[in-house]
Amino acid sequence: MTGLPEATGRPQVTAHHTTAHAGTTEVGDAHIRDAHIRDAHAPDAPGRRPAGWRLLGASVTGASHLRRGVGREDAFAWRRAGRLIVAAVADGAGSRSPTSAIGSHTAVRAATAAVDDGQFLDAFGRGGESALHWLFARALAAVTAEAGLLGLDVDRLATTLAVAVFDGDRVYVGQVGDGIAVVRHDGGIETVAVGRRGEHAGETDFLTAPGAVPARLVTYEGYGVDACALSTDGLEYKITDVRLRTPYERFFVDTWAYAGGETASSVSIESFLVDVDDQTGDDKTLVVAVHGYEGPAGEPYLASAPPLVEPAPAAVPAAEAGASQPAESPYPPESPAPADLAAPRPPWPDPALDDDTRPFTAWTPPVPPVPPPTETGG
Repeated sequence: MTGLPEATGRPQVTAHHTTAHAGTTEVGDAHIRDAHIRDAHAPDAPGRRPAGWRLLGASVTGASHLRRGVGREDAFAWRRAGRLIVAAVADGAGSRSPTSAIGSHTAVRAATAAVDDGQFLDAFGRGGESALHWLFARALAAVTAEAGLLGLDVDRLATTLAVAVFDGDRVYVGQVGDGIAVVRHDGGIETVAVGRRGEHAGETDFLTAPGAVPARLVTYEGYGVDACALSTDGLEYKITDVRLRTPYERFFVDTWAYAGGETASSVSIESFLVDVDDQTGDDKTLVVAVHGYEGPAGEPYLASAPPLVEPAPAAVPAAEAGASQPAESPYPPESPAPADLAAPRPPWPDPALDDDTRPFTAWTPPVPPVPPPTETGG
């Protein structure tokens, strides 16, 4: 794909870990901050771009998933409301396939649907960290509710989750798991909200693990940010130095430059993901965002297609199968398969119905009220 080079080798420039504008909220005048938050959803002036951000993104099924006949477990979404944008990526646990795909899809939809929720705005008024804690609690509540609807233990919907909230040149990032979040501010490019890794390859934290929210939630707040990217771990060998957990700067510089061009599109991002040799065979998901773009802002809402989860195969009678054992189910004994996973309830929306002129039509899950988090600083 033209304009999106494959990142190979080490970056040409060492990543700058600038911290001058990162950290907890530093707004001293509460009345100014509150006015800013209250006005976050005010309509922009005619001809102006909402929030000044342009987002592109895509998600594709990994080669190893295709070989094994396993569907895509990654998911992404974003939604824009006035100047605020919430974007999210998630990676369902491969060890809980295929139902983990429902978990990742539910998590990103629930997080991004909150962008115009009054409780979210209230939490945002208390600071970016408070808002991120609220978003992750909401996403967890949605996944838990969906598991209940399907008659499954919530662990069967295990997923990672990374979320970015955009408000002008302020960016707030939160993560549970091993996703990748990269920002550029003051000319420096760095990975942020780096999640915890386990002792063994492939081990990470999941949103659905007991106590993961808030204990495993890592957050970042940055000001003067003009570019951001979110990815699942399927691209980690191509876009980061895995050992140092630092970004390959050249990849991000070129990708953000491409995203700011007039011909850039999410379709091209998808083509790049299909073509890139990721070395892992895992699903690949990438959302890129650039600030200050002077053209159309792009889709106010975009999400990956819903998962295609088939019901467990019925047991084949022994006489018919010529064997004494029934057909093997993809579900372990402790998690019996629901009667029908082909059409999860409530029904998923059709992403094709969402365009620049329609209101957000995605399913909003039955989320119980989330108590405001206890603030620890800022």
